[in-house]
Amino acid sequence: TPGAASPVFIYDQSPTNALGTAERNTVDIDVDPAAINRPLRVTLVWTDPPGNPAAGIKLVNDLDLIVTNKEDKTIYCGNNIPAGANFNSVSDTNSLPVFDSINNVENIIIPPPLSTNGYSITVLGRNVNVNAVTANTNKVAQDYALVISSGASQVANALKIVTPQAYVSSAYTNVTY
Repeated sequence: TPGAASPVFIYDQSPTNALGTAERNTVDIDVDPAAINRPLRVTLVWTDPPGNPAAGIKLVNDLDLIVTNKEDKTIYCGNNIPAGANFNSVSDTNSLPVFDSINNVENIIIPPPLSTNGYSITVLGRNVNVNAVTANTNKVAQDYALVISSGASQVANALKIVTPQAYVSSAYTNVTY
């Protein structure tokens, strides 16, 4: 609900939020000034259908987690955390983004100070090959759970929802070069 405030928001797995290939759900949040000196943590998880044991990459359905700072337009991609680092690297806008195509758990941890102008959090259906939602019989889709937190539960209203999670379908073609 727009205007809701909390240190943690949880979106549980639901057939209504399931994504197909090239579909995305986005939620916009603002950070309370009292929480800007705490990290922002976003975690995406999904129950992937069983993969072929003979396949090199076992992931069947690939979702991507993307967080955009609405103030300076920096972009963070799930699991783009350098070795030995505690936080995600900012994606270089002059090169291809580093998306995780191996794991069904993706994390983004943004270091303080956080922007009070907010963040846009997107879950993208990069490649959804097998229907993982038995309640959804009319399309191939993957459901997921998403957790957004900040303030380490020490700031009661650290985050505020600006726009609720919205489903968007967009047709795109994978480009190979």
